Amino acid sequence: GLIKAHMNLDVEFIRIHRNGPKHPGNPKPRIITGKLKNYNDKEHILQIMRKLREDKNSSLPFYITPQTPQQVNENKKTRGPWATSLT
Repeated sequence: GLIKAHMNLDVEFIRIHRNGPKHPGNPKPRIITGKLKNYNDKEHILQIMRKLREDKNSSLPFYITPQTPQQVNENKKTRGPWATSLT
């Protein structure tokens, strides 16, 4: 898949879901959520993504972010932008 091709990692997923309905005419693909079999693979992928974001020359055709619980996202919104660096 994409992770193996672009990051040279071989990872196994337990499950993968497409989120939301498909919108005709929208050029962006749907967001997917995946659960990795190994937690250390997740941490390694996120570490690589942080390094690639800092590198202005990298151009991946996708991005990866950790999924946080909805309550955490709501708390970040109510505390303001300055508080996101504290979590």
